[in-house]
Amino acid sequence: MRINQRNEALKISTHIDYIQILFQDQFTVQTKQKNYYQDWYNDFGLLGVNFSKFNHEILFAVVDQDRFNSFLKSIENFILKESNEKPNVYYEGKVKFIKEFKLLTTSDIIKLKETCQLTNLRLIDFPLDRQAADDILTKLKNYFFDKNLNHRLSETSNNLEIFNASIFQIEEITKNFDIVLSVTSSLSTVIGPSLLNTVERKYGFEISNADEELPIIGILDTGISKSTPLASIIINDDSFNLTKTSPFIDNANAGDGHGTSVAALAAFGRKPYAIGYRGAISADAKLLSIKIMDANTGYLSENEILTLLNRAKAKYPNIKLFVLTTCYRDHKLLNEDYSTYAFELDKFAHQNDILIFICTANNNDSANHHSYDLSYFFNEFTNLCSPSESMNNVIVGAAADNLRNEPMQGISFGKEFPALYTRKSHIDLSDLFP
Repeated sequence: MRINQRNEALKISTHIDYIQILFQDQFTVQTKQKNYYQDWYNDFGLLGVNFSKFNHEILFAVVDQDRFNSFLKSIENFILKESNEKPNVYYEGKVKFIKEFKLLTTSDIIKLKETCQLTNLRLIDFPLDRQAADDILTKLKNYFFDKNLNHRLSETSNNLEIFNASIFQIEEITKNFDIVLSVTSSLSTVIGPSLLNTVERKYGFEISNADEELPIIGILDTGISKSTPLASIIINDDSFNLTKTSPFIDNANAGDGHGTSVAALAAFGRKPYAIGYRGAISADAKLLSIKIMDANTGYLSENEILTLLNRAKAKYPNIKLFVLTTCYRDHKLLNEDYSTYAFELDKFAHQNDILIFICTANNNDSANHHSYDLSYFFNEFTNLCSPSESMNNVIVGAAADNLRNEPMQGISFGKEFPALYTRKSHIDLSDLFP
């Protein structure tokens, strides 16, 4: 039991146990005739606090121990009766809908591989009586004060960001404060060096329509270099910046840049590739540099990203498109729940009638493969990385072909096949609907 792992010196009296139940089919919360969610609360003292895997899996808080004992008794009697050991015992029929269940453990919650500069704690949202959760949250804030830990809580997403916490402190928080659903790293990476698509330092092109009124695209990346012909279409606004360097300098990839290449692709599309980036090229948009990193990797605050997006939309209300080519480093697990990051981006897109083009992240493991086989993508490590599980935005992977006018050269079966370094969706419905 997790209660046995507690540090009594912290004097946290409130304890909540959780049980994770995987059902045989989708759990129907309510119909016109029956409220199943309420039934599980009334009969078993279980309060559903997190729904995942398309309502096949629910995390329940144990809010009434006496009623929960009746749940355990029904499970025990089900086994006894169905094994004909005690055929006359009674159990609640609802338990037959259970495929498997387990108590939530500390190892289930902590998904960190190493200590990190910025850690995301997803807090559990209690839909009914919040008194117990609020008591624990107050104690947690006192813990942060005592340990001198800077933190930031998003009230809308229940995502808590902690800065520079040790792995011991993360474990202590998880073991003692029973409102933490998951602990993940915010370490993010750009989609990787792009030797084919980098705008070369010897610039043989110019933008022919920089004086026109063009739509604006916001580029959330490593900055856009003004030492390129793109300077004429970059909006002269340096107020959208999470780094200590100018948003008009791109230091990624040892100075070759990353955000600059992304910005060029956003502004020109495929047109320059037909002419080898030579001569006069017309732009389709002007560029707003929203600098969120100054290198290939770094820790990103979801809260700060959303703040930048909201500020950009408020300052430039006609902006409709953003590009985000940075993802968290770690891939999503099979049918893993959607992150608060993706959810907040979805909500922002819906509320503001905009689209964000998000990359799936590169898979560097592909460098070890020298032959092409689509079954490679059955491996879980080819799953996409957050926030590219977003549902309201456009997610961009990579095909085996490139944009140049030349015969396809590669190991895939055709140019329309996915490149080995791209990633796929983490959702596999066949695992839930066999």
